[in-house]
Amino acid sequence: MFNRVAADLHVTLRDWWVPDEDFLELMRKDQLESIAIESGASLHMGKFKDYSKRELIRALVRYFGRTAQAGADLDEHDQRGRVWLPGVMSFPARETVTMADSA
Repeated sequence: MFNRVAADLHVTLRDWWVPDEDFLELMRKDQLESIAIESGASLHMGKFKDYSKRELIRALVRYFGRTAQAGADLDEHDQRGRVWLPGVMSFPARETVTMADSA
């Protein structure tokens, strides 16, 4: 129901929230790597194995900060960084595959 209300009101969470250090610190390193890939940040990074978790967080904070700037000139990959949200914060909600769906 919350998803419907948000969609009807055209709520865009990224208009007021940017993934920050506090949020990213809650993630495991493998989750941070997935975020980097989904958001397009990985295209600006080297190999993930060269990053500690702390370095990966710092790189993502810089990337999301840069892509969130209104006047930033972004290519098609960086546009993904401007709009990236965790699945639970996306409206409309992303569809998930359940065990029953995959059987």
